Amino acid sequence: MKLDTALFDISLVIDSLMRKEPRLYHRNSDNIIKNVMIDDQLKNLIRNRDVPKDIKEKTQVFITKHLNKSKDTYKTVIDTFFDHHQFEPTLLKHHNLLNQHITKHPSIVWNLKQLEEKKKR
Repeated sequence: MKLDTALFDISLVIDSLMRKEPRLYHRNSDNIIKNVMIDDQLKNLIRNRDVPKDIKEKTQVFITKHLNKSKDTYKTVIDTFFDHHQFEPTLLKHHNLLNQHITKHPSIVWNLKQLEEKKKR
């Protein structure tokens, strides 16, 4: 099964807007991978096979690539969200893949509200 990277990248950006800063493109991929434990759940998912020894290295490359792409492709959307407290999904490439009501997602609304309150302080 091939990964739809367009959908993955948009999902990565949307997920990041549901969280506090740092902005997606400021996240450190080394820290992300360093804190991941290869546990029994992963081993259960890939039954009858060994966990590849280079899984963390390959994952590091994958995450770094997509974090860098987020800055190159989606910086305007991310910065508009965090700096101006506005979410404009139409600025996303392939925004047609999103649910039309994504602007009303409770986590996005909550984060925008938190940013507005922080600005008032």
